[in-house]
Amino acid sequence: VPGIQFKDWPYPADGSAASHSVTALYFSIVTFVTLGYGDIVPVNSFGRVVASIEVILGFTMFGLFIAVASSRLRPR
Repeated sequence: VPGIQFKDWPYPADGSAASHSVTALYFSIVTFVTLGYGDIVPVNSFGRVVASIEVILGFTMFGLFIAVASSRLRPR
């Protein structure tokens, strides 16, 4: 994945496509839910822009979930 620095943990950096796919998915999920463990980090501008967009989408989706849930649970 361009712009993302992979470390050996939690997946081996053996260069296989499966290893990079799982690591990219892990990075995407951790970024989307704004946990940001720091074990995989963007190393260039493209990676930082993608990660920033994912964080904004994560906040937006969480906000939409709360808004929909609260409107459905509100007594009428």
